[in-house]
Amino acid sequence: MIVELVKGNKSDLLPLFGNSTFVPRIRAVLEQTTLSEFNSKCKQPGDLDKQLSQLEELLIKLGGKGFRVWNGPRKPPQSVAYKDWPAQAQFQPGQQVKFEAQVEGTLTAGLEWSVVPELPAGLTLDTVSGTISGELPPGAEVPARTYRVTCCNIAGAAAVSLSCFVRQPAPTSLAYRGVVAVCVTGDHMRWLPVVEGGKPFRYSVSPALPKCLCLDERDGIISGHALHPTRAAKYTVTASNSSGTVYADIEFEVKVAPPVKLSYPDVAQVLPYGGVVYLTPEVDLKRIAASISKLAKWGRIFSSAGAFVGTKWGKARQVLLGALIQGGDLPELTFTVEPALPAGLFLSVTTGVISGKPEVEAQPQNFKVTVSNDGGSVSTNIVFGIKMEPPRGLHYPDCKATIYTGTYAAIEPEVAGIVYSWKTKDALPEGMTLDASMGTVCGVPTKTAPQTSYEIIASNSAGEASAILTFAVVRPPPSQLSYWDLQFEYAVGSHVEIRPTIDGEVEEYSVEPTLPDGLELDKALGIISGVPTAAADVCVYNVTARNETGATQTSIGFTIKVLPPEGLSYPRVDDEYGVGEELLLEPQVTGAITSWSIEPPLPVGVALDSATGVISGSPRAVSGDREYIVSASNEAGGTCACITFRIASRSPEGLVYPEACGGADANHVFLVDAQLTLEPTLTQDFGAKFSVDKPLPSGLAINETTGVISGIPETACEATEYTVTAKNAAGFASAVLHFAIRKTTPQNLVDEDGKTLSYAAFLETITKAEDLPPNPSQTGQKSHDWMLWMVHRAHLNDPTLSVLDFTNAEMPLPHVEPRIAPKLMKALASNTHLKSLLLANSNLRKPQGSMISEALKQNKTLEVLNIESNYLDSERIFAMAQALLDNPESAIQTWRFDTQKGCLHFGRPVEEILANLVQKHTKIIKVGFQCKDQHWLNVINRAIMANNDVARRARKAKVLDGGKGQGGAQKKEQPPEQQAVQKPLNRMQLSVSPNQAPWELFDEDNVCVHLIRLYISKKYHVPNKDKLQKFAKSHGHSLSYKSIAKELSDFRRILLDAYKNCQVSCVENTTPFSGVLRKEMTASTSIYGRRTGRGTTSSPQTSLASKFRKRSRIGSLQRRSGGATTALATLL
Repeated sequence: MIVELVKGNKSDLLPLFGNSTFVPRIRAVLEQTTLSEFNSKCKQPGDLDKQLSQLEELLIKLGGKGFRVWNGPRKPPQSVAYKDWPAQAQFQPGQQVKFEAQVEGTLTAGLEWSVVPELPAGLTLDTVSGTISGELPPGAEVPARTYRVTCCNIAGAAAVSLSCFVRQPAPTSLAYRGVVAVCVTGDHMRWLPVVEGGKPFRYSVSPALPKCLCLDERDGIISGHALHPTRAAKYTVTASNSSGTVYADIEFEVKVAPPVKLSYPDVAQVLPYGGVVYLTPEVDLKRIAASISKLAKWGRIFSSAGAFVGTKWGKARQVLLGALIQGGDLPELTFTVEPALPAGLFLSVTTGVISGKPEVEAQPQNFKVTVSNDGGSVSTNIVFGIKMEPPRGLHYPDCKATIYTGTYAAIEPEVAGIVYSWKTKDALPEGMTLDASMGTVCGVPTKTAPQTSYEIIASNSAGEASAILTFAVVRPPPSQLSYWDLQFEYAVGSHVEIRPTIDGEVEEYSVEPTLPDGLELDKALGIISGVPTAAADVCVYNVTARNETGATQTSIGFTIKVLPPEGLSYPRVDDEYGVGEELLLEPQVTGAITSWSIEPPLPVGVALDSATGVISGSPRAVSGDREYIVSASNEAGGTCACITFRIASRSPEGLVYPEACGGADANHVFLVDAQLTLEPTLTQDFGAKFSVDKPLPSGLAINETTGVISGIPETACEATEYTVTAKNAAGFASAVLHFAIRKTTPQNLVDEDGKTLSYAAFLETITKAEDLPPNPSQTGQKSHDWMLWMVHRAHLNDPTLSVLDFTNAEMPLPHVEPRIAPKLMKALASNTHLKSLLLANSNLRKPQGSMISEALKQNKTLEVLNIESNYLDSERIFAMAQALLDNPESAIQTWRFDTQKGCLHFGRPVEEILANLVQKHTKIIKVGFQCKDQHWLNVINRAIMANNDVARRARKAKVLDGGKGQGGAQKKEQPPEQQAVQKPLNRMQLSVSPNQAPWELFDEDNVCVHLIRLYISKKYHVPNKDKLQKFAKSHGHSLSYKSIAKELSDFRRILLDAYKNCQVSCVENTTPFSGVLRKEMTASTSIYGRRTGRGTTSSPQTSLASKFRKRSRIGSLQRRSGGATTALATLL
């Protein structure tokens, strides 16, 4: 009974107990009573004392701070002391501390303890026993200070002063392990300090260490690569903390590391005449644990006999030298060869790469290649000849007897020898094509075909080889039919659309029994849609999908009811809109709506459509934050939503056209008669109108509302600069575009072999971006030399290269020129400056598609990737999507890959992984491809819309915050506080209690607030509008849905405001992280209880419910997003 009373209102305690309780009175009697020998052996008195203690503890705990126990006729404490506490105690960071209090003159029971000032962080004073205990946090120091501990009862008080400080003891010695007197260039050094005594806070060294060696000022580790020789020198390392300093001398020198081994693992005895050669060396330097591998081999594989073995592409080995080049840390090596290489081949004197195109046939010959530096030299002999041989041994080992329509298939050849052309004597099935450069038979068959044989011919100037492919094309039987978004209840008068997912092609869908009135099944697509006209009981419907090879069936069940509308929300509403900005807010609601209304009136220029509930228009004047209540109703009831926004006047900022910026060097070229779309990005637009300073090429136009430049260019024109301006009443922003329009036929894409090969060999000698020559294309043409130059810039990680545009530039085939497409894909993995990679219609092939996927697993800076109109297949697109899924740090925002030649449809696996990708990576706001499956199309469209909402709100919030974080002042010797960032959250877990109790936050006299708290105590989560209204009716209260919307909005806001600046644990999609909550941007998500770990609660919900019942501080909470809506919070 007592426990139940205490769990109620605190005011209930006063009539029963006053400000005291009988427990101490009984205990005082027990203490003053002498028991007989017989009674002293009985357990009951001892059990009674324990029970009294438990009851007293429960009353104090549940009653709150205003409940005090009766102390009875006791004596005041005479003195208090802490045994073993020194006169000036010194503690160390991380130390465990425990001191128990000793009191004279009275009983310890009923004493209250306090301390002034607060004890150092990590230490606590037990207010019941007076024990001081805890663990001091590592790294924290506290200056000397005196703390006064007081204990008191109703009769008096006693105090004691305790002095202490927290400080790291001084280090006593410092030494370094592993230091060698003589190092060689290329060595990786990592020398660890050995410290005795206290831990140092900082390290320094004098004089400065050699270049590329560094001292970590925090942990004292000396690490890095020694890349240049230095003389022997002594370096003094200093380690110190607030208590003292120690020193250590280290002495070493760096000598040049001589090469000890040189090899060319990819060289064959016979190289193909007329083909591009690219031989990369491997060099071992003295004392280097791993060999330095030059650029990994590109292109096709040659057998040990020198015969070409086909289109199976070797995986690139780990490239150490390439990473050193990008970091500017290339060891100084010089390569020479004797005798001179055959005409057309070149040796790079700095990297040792042998490349070029042999111009004459030659017998096998021995060539001596030497690599040297100041430390020494080493040589190797390579033997090869130049000869053209006809292809031989052509076959297709992966050809299957049956291929399914609608499913991508790729049949790749294996052949010995170089191939210049591929052809077939027989027409392939519709949807299948022969890659005339690679020999792959691939595509998505669109029609069935009987078993047929097809002859494939591979040829070069010396002869030809042929192979026979035999297969049939059939339709797969349907399978895996399901209706993933099926609901149990649908409302009369509300539109219903239930879409199926299925594998395979379907000839016809059917359903039994007949669907409810107003609903029908699309026999071609399987979609159940319509507007139910009458209620219907629960029924199970069997849907069958069939074609000529088989059928599949699934069962679905649902009911039709007359339901009041519920769940009204406007998920796309922002906190702020600009004057002149177009608003289009569409409602989400369940149930048929016959009436819409809003209070108060919307800003001038914005209106609510009374038929659809859509809020649209363009604000004409500034207005402050205002709360609008939208009501929706029908004959069965109503619901409402509370939305808040303001109207401001701000100028546009950050106008960029990612696919047409970068200046003249970017060489943006688009084609006559080819569709062109250039979309802008802005940090903020706020209703800006777009214009361009000069007429665009014929056939192109700019949309003044969106800024999109689109159309089909009709005539060619030279490279021209266009200035696009976005302007509103508050200001403007501009962007400079530079592009040309060319005829469809490429011009000057390949230079004369002599010029191109010599220029390529020259570029191989350059290892620093600042040493690159100027743009070789003075006419703006995307020449072969220009592509070599651009790729080498990306390879060297040129900080001035942010846009690389090969649109409509036909890159040479990878086995013809490995220094363009293959080299570019490899450079992409470690490039940190490239923002836009535009490769539309650039002759990108399947092997480079695989290389892009490997690069996307590592790249963290690329934002725009356009690979449309190339020769990729669904397998490569799937691998790229998987790579982006596996890279949580990917910066990709726009990815276009539509209209691949020979691949008409990417298939459901690609569509499914794309849907997963855009849901997980909320940075992706644009995806360009045609999705055939309606289910995955809906998922992708919803996710892209949500991602754009998040991006737009984040941009606006950044503008409102001035682009600055909300960190406080930086403390001495502490790292600077990180800036706050905005994140869309799936879950937020609040695991600490705020500083205010519920009765301090909420109005206890408000009936609606009282019902919300009562609902939480019973249901263990914060209700939505509809659940609260039903709950109120069940408890005898009639609340209008208009008042509920506002009260719930205020309740959520107050609740979340109480947790500002508190540590939270969150999940963004599936990625967990933690931070400090700075600002909650939306409050449309659900709030659930979770267990706090205190007391004896038995379920995750008990904590929240009991906390509200007890009127103590709010317990830990958990926020989860509902549906497509996400919470956007600003976190530190």
